[in-house]
Amino acid sequence: MCGGRQEYNNGTIISARKKALKAPIQNIDYAISADKDLILSYTDEARNITERYVTPLRRYNESPPGSRKWLEAYCHLRNEGRTFRMDRINSCKPVKRKKEQSLVTPRKRPAPR
Repeated sequence: MCGGRQEYNNGTIISARKKALKAPIQNIDYAISADKDLILSYTDEARNITERYVTPLRRYNESPPGSRKWLEAYCHLRNEGRTFRMDRINSCKPVKRKKEQSLVTPRKRPAPR
């Protein structure tokens, strides 16, 4: 994987990268359930790091199980719906939704096949 430190959990190896993903997933789930927005530190395909202010809609997995995980959200930087690869989210912080931003209605994207 990323060559990071490895830990053991019930005899299975947990990579540092996989362990680091747990905190963003918990923050994302909280933000979705509590109607909060997120500030993400995100690394794009070209390895540029950007900060994104997003309204999270849902997270989902590709098929087959065990493949990539995604966050579907309305990105206020791009002013449109976007999908973010979970493994490229460096950090995320739930924040109270700004009053003027709560009027923005995210576009619904079709469910993945």
